[in-house]
Amino acid sequence: MNHEEKLELAYQKVVEQVNKYGSFQKLNPNFIPDREKTWKAIPTSTRIEKSLTNLIGTKRKREKYWKNMSSLAGIWYDETIYHSSPRSFMYAYRNLVGTNIVTSDMIYLRELGANIVPLDYTVRDTAPKTAHTVFRTHGLGFRHYPKNETASNVLRAGVSTGKYNDTTQMEAIFYDTAIDNPGPKSVAQCRYLEALSEVFFEDSDEGLILQIVAQLNVDNPHDIQEFKTAMVFSFCEVIPISRWDKELYDRELKIYGDELLFPLLLKPLSANVARQKIGLIQDLGKDIDPTKDPYEIRTSSLDLNLMKKWNYLGIQSSRQTRKELQDFIDKHSPLCAHHDDACTKSCNGMTSKNFHVGHIVSQSWSKSYRVFQESVHHPDNLYLSCSSCNESLGKGGPSRKVLQYLNDNFLTIGDLIRKKYLE
Repeated sequence: MNHEEKLELAYQKVVEQVNKYGSFQKLNPNFIPDREKTWKAIPTSTRIEKSLTNLIGTKRKREKYWKNMSSLAGIWYDETIYHSSPRSFMYAYRNLVGTNIVTSDMIYLRELGANIVPLDYTVRDTAPKTAHTVFRTHGLGFRHYPKNETASNVLRAGVSTGKYNDTTQMEAIFYDTAIDNPGPKSVAQCRYLEALSEVFFEDSDEGLILQIVAQLNVDNPHDIQEFKTAMVFSFCEVIPISRWDKELYDRELKIYGDELLFPLLLKPLSANVARQKIGLIQDLGKDIDPTKDPYEIRTSSLDLNLMKKWNYLGIQSSRQTRKELQDFIDKHSPLCAHHDDACTKSCNGMTSKNFHVGHIVSQSWSKSYRVFQESVHHPDNLYLSCSSCNESLGKGGPSRKVLQYLNDNFLTIGDLIRKKYLE
């Protein structure tokens, strides 16, 4: 599935949600979510569908949407230096937002790893046009990118200035899509972000990201010109509704009636993980032109324990691990990666008795360039072939045709882990 097909599939997923919501509204025309602060006016399915169509209803609009997302990722990357640690951000978001705090609270936040961004008084009430898109005023709600474009713009950040008391999982927070966002566009954008996370990360628990900001009001005796408002933020991973645990889903369904109105469930990330995610978003953007970059990008990383078990040295040293590879070959009968390769000897077929684990970037090449030494034995650099083909490579690596075959059919050892063929 190419990049545009994934963008369209995510779009269709949201269309299905909107249609389901339309049926819900017909049965419950006077429904209001059961919470203290909620929608000023419940958006109709017709208005949400119109917003969705205006946002990403055509191939051109979806391409523009992702171009904006990729461009925003470059800005996000530069802002990771201001990112707060997950622990400090969770504390601020859950305990301090919407209250008046004192300097000792700020000191504690710093000790937890927060990067505090103060708001100058000249912008915090009435920001000039040149002020930063996010760190600009007391205002709350979503910020968009590009800020002067309404068509196909993306969610840049969510700014929270009021306590949100719903309890969620220990490592996650809610960001409400309703408060001070009465229009239907925010609903369409939030659900599309979730759908993209499902499509791009279908074989993992990972997702795309969103910048979430906690605004803090500092109660001090200084003049108005001094710092009285500050922000801390975290890049958070989107957890699609389909991956919520049942208890959480059922509880929110009671409150909101239909999942289209659900808040976003988000997991604060460390700065290093956020940078990796941001880099991935930029790489996915390049995938739109398959002629320039024919290999599909793998969006999910591998668990550290799995990397240790399935790296080359782990496979070579463990009879049990090799036995699992033999069982996979006996059960699924995969072809040798070189079965149609003019660059090796004529292939006689791969069995559980004659298979080899080969390297895409060869071991001999990696010895010459230290940059490859940490990754040469990584599962994503390993693949299965028959012994005859592997030995005929000598000290070289597989041909481009073999690389395309491995990528198209998800046949590196890392891919077999992602596809749950290997535990």
